[in-house]
Amino acid sequence: MIEKELIESGNMKMEWARNHMPVLAIVREKFEKEKPLKGLKVGMALHVEAKTAVLVETLASGGAKVCITGCNPLGSVAKMLFIFLI
Repeated sequence: MIEKELIESGNMKMEWARNHMPVLAIVREKFEKEKPLKGLKVGMALHVEAKTAVLVETLASGGAKVCITGCNPLGSVAKMLFIFLI
């Protein structure tokens, strides 16, 4: 049950972030149509939270293969890291 709760909580946080990041939503729409990052690999070491997860989704929607790792294990949100694993 812990996994299901982590997924649900993480998805709710990501949905909140999506709704509060209108510029990134515009970029994502454009990326989905044009795929300007197709064939590129993007590696990131960032503080992982819902906003970061939405950024990763946006880059991936543009065609990039995205790999991310948390750079601060005490600050990264486990819910977001778990969602990336599934």
